[in-house]
Amino acid sequence: MVKAPSGYLRKPAAPGCVAPRVALGVISGAESRLGPSALAPLLAEAGLTRPPHPGETLPEEAARALHRALRRLHPAEAPAILAEAGRATADDLIALQLSPRAQAMLSAGPWTISAWLLGRWATQNAWTFAGSAAFAPTATLTFEMIGNPLI
Repeated sequence: MVKAPSGYLRKPAAPGCVAPRVALGVISGAESRLGPSALAPLLAEAGLTRPPHPGETLPEEAARALHRALRRLHPAEAPAILAEAGRATADDLIALQLSPRAQAMLSAGPWTISAWLLGRWATQNAWTFAGSAAFAPTATLTFEMIGNPLI
């Protein structure tokens, strides 16, 4: 299992990068559902020599290649693995990028204000999971991602 980074991940200066968790969640999910022997062929198919380091950003092309490799090599299991990886990425993003104090404030505040603040926060941190895609709130806790580089 790949360990999540400690501390905040800074937005890269160059566009087209995502947080390593986008790939690490897929790798962890593939390992748990398919077994450790499935990792080497998956990484090789994606053109990766190793999993990304938890503290480094990842070019979105590498993350895209990993998602495509999973869909090609394991089409039946890919939807469940990717859904699980998406939830894990969101949970990690909240745990790592949103301080416990801010989480407590959001939990205790009126839901309309908390939802608006959470939407602003998600928009500001969208690069971590959306890369170069356009990400914007469309309604309360509803978001739109246009040009998702991972699919």
